[in-house]
Amino acid sequence: LCAELLELALEAAQKGNPNLISDAAVGAQFAEAAYNSAVLNVRLNARWIDDRDYVVGVEGRLADADRRARTPDAVTETMDVVWDRTR
Repeated sequence: LCAELLELALEAAQKGNPNLISDAAVGAQFAEAAYNSAVLNVRLNARWIDDRDYVVGVEGRLADADRRARTPDAVTETMDVVWDRTR
């Protein structure tokens, strides 16, 4: 969900009302913080789960989400768009 929010924040920065696009930048920063917090919790809790197949599946889902959230750096890209559109 957080990775999707990062994508939506970029789209809002690219297409949104220039008077409101700072909200897209703030939203991207909050989504990244939520993402990092969720990943930390999942990885820490996964250490206590005995079902290795389940843990491997969760790690795979985290890897997929990480590709979406971090390539390219979604927050930096959103911030760059905001700055470019407000100059």
